[in-house]
Parts: sequence; C-alpha cells; structure tokens
Amino acid sequence: CKRNLFISSLILLLLSCVRYFPTCQKGGFRDSPTVSLDQNLSTSFSSGEEDGWYIDLVGFESADTPRATDNLNVGSNVIWYLDNSYGHNNVSIQIGRAKSFDKLEVHPILQAEGLIPDPQHGYNEISHVAWIRSDTWKFTARFQVPKDLQTQNTFIEMNQIDTIGTVLLNGKFVGNISNMHRKYIFPVDSGLFSTKLKHMELSITLFSPVTRSEELFHSQNYKIPHAQQKFGIGHFNMIRKAASDFGWDWGPAMVPFGILGHVVLISTPCSSVLESIITRQNHLSDTSVAIPVSYTHLTLPTNREV
Repeated sequence: CKRNLFISSLILLLLSCVRYFPTCQKGGFRDSPTVSLDQNLSTSFSSGEEDGWYIDLVGFESADTPRATDNLNVGSNVIWYLDNSYGHNNVSIQIGRAKSFDKLEVHPILQAEGLIPDPQHGYNEISHVAWIRSDTWKFTARFQVPKDLQTQNTFIEMNQIDTIGTVLLNGKFVGNISNMHRKYIFPVDSGLFSTKLKHMELSITLFSPVTRSEELFHSQNYKIPHAQQKFGIGHFNMIRKAASDFGWDWGPAMVPFGILGHVVLISTPCSSVLESIITRQNHLSDTSVAIPVSYTHLTLPTNREV
C-alpha cells in the first residue's frame, strides 16, 4: 500500500514538471519557456529564441493554467454572450465584463439574470428549470487582439467544456467536443485568425446532453442498462459527462452544462505542441517498479496574417 502511494506520488511529480505552455525547438522539444504577464487579457511568453503569446478568455482559477487576470471576473477585455438559439423563452444575454462566476454555466447565469428561481430550492428542478436541459445553448466570446501580435502557429486549448458541441472562430468551424473530462487542442489556420479584424469572435455551441444521450441509446443494436434514480434522467452512461448531473441519490437532476475550465487562444513559434502524457507502471519480478513515460504532440499549421 505504501509502495503504491509512493508510485502515485512519483507520477504526480513527473506530471507537475510539465509546464502548460508548449516546449519546442526546431526539430524537437526542449526546456519550458519563461512566462511573463503583460496585461489582464493578453500574456506573452518566450520560448528562448522567439516570443509567443496567449489570450485567456475566461480567467478562471485553475491548477494547470497560468493566470491572465487578477480575479475571478470575466476578463475586462472580453465580453461573453449566452443564447439558446430561439429555444424556450428566447433567451439572449450579454454576460458582460463585471459579473463574477467561478464557471460559465447556464443555470447560474440565468439565475443571476433573474430569469429563473433558485433551481435547487424545492421542486424547481422539475417545475421551473427542466426546459433548460432540452435546449441548445451558445456561449460567444467577443474580444480584441493587439494589432502588433504576430500570428505564428496558433491554436485554441480548452478543457472541461460540458459536454457536447461545436467550436467556431470568426464563424468558421474549428472542432467538435464530446467529453467534459478531457482537454481539447484545436489548431487555427491562417484563414480563421487575423489581427486586422475589428474584433474576433469565438462561439461554443452546446447541444442538449439529454437529447444526445437518448439518441445514442436508441442507436445501439442492444439495450444498455443504466441505474434509475427517483426523479433522475436515464441513459447518462452514454456520454462522457458526470453521472451525478442526471440525478444522484438526493441530488437534483438539472443536467447542467457550460464552460467549467479554461479557454485559451495561443500563438507560438513552435511547430508542434505537447498534447498528452502517458505513464505506466511495470511491476518487475524483483519487486521494483519501472515507470515508462511517453508523450504525444500535435503538429500545428504555419499561419500567416491575412
């Protein structure tokens, strides 16, 4: 038991040695770059030979993200919007700059705007807010970038996006998301990014987790069982989302969704970025343990200003 604890601690130590920013050089990886904060939205870093930059679009406290803001408010140079694509009640909200959220989640935003009562009070989850989980919701960030930024190899990194949807930058498709537990890295080609634009717009459209899980259930050739809670919602095991969101013991079945982690736009002189780290434990016959560590990296398209 003590040995397993030691191995787990060692793995965590190895992972903690990997910095957030891409480590690179021409032809391979090297030491992590030095980070320096310039302002609350745009942050620059040096990779040793050339400079890069990143723009934090949410500024939430995160263990694996450098802070680009000094508080938990939505960054002062980016404005977020929320709408439900002409769904129930035709909601369209400017979340704005000043309101404090520890995550951009649909229910707390609607409650803060006075559009719904406290969803955790009484039976409000059934009588007043059940419509939210059936709609499609779009989060849109509108922001400006400094004109002198060099658009090198640019990508979007985001994690804990809950749960199923599509990502667009300036109206152009960037990628799909389908797992709230993982990190996504989307390369941005030169046709999507330009410092000459008056403003840039990133939109994350999230589809109903309830509808999607039901569709996946009925698409199978055989029935996949699930635990059914009182007032709970079924088929939660069909998608990569926290099962408790669908109702768990005494917990409400609100099926919340939104942006729980970070959304960062990054430009780097690197030709590729670190995507994932894989560690394994090999227990040997002499009771020692070997821990091989491997990584995968994502090759970025070379961007030019358009």
